[in-house]
Amino acid sequence: MMKYSKQREWIYQTVLRSGGHLTAEDVFGIVRGEIPNISLGTVYRNLGILAEQGLIRKIGAQGDADRFDGNMEPHSHVQCRECGRLEDVFLSYDAQMD
Repeated sequence: MMKYSKQREWIYQTVLRSGGHLTAEDVFGIVRGEIPNISLGTVYRNLGILAEQGLIRKIGAQGDADRFDGNMEPHSHVQCRECGRLEDVFLSYDAQMD
């Protein structure tokens, strides 16, 4: 069981509300507006905890900073080779293809 933390809750809600794929620096910039004394290290640490707990998904982006996704529905990601943007891809599973 994870101990409640106001900072962790803000970080978690920021990732959920984003609807996108934020870096730790993105989350830090947003949360710092509400909690001015939060550190980047605290954001990194809490994102890691949230990902370990299965509440958010950590995405290793090729050649870029890790991203964090609040969408826990089964899906994949594609990354633009030019701009690095990540997009969700929802593929249906066909058992006959096994």
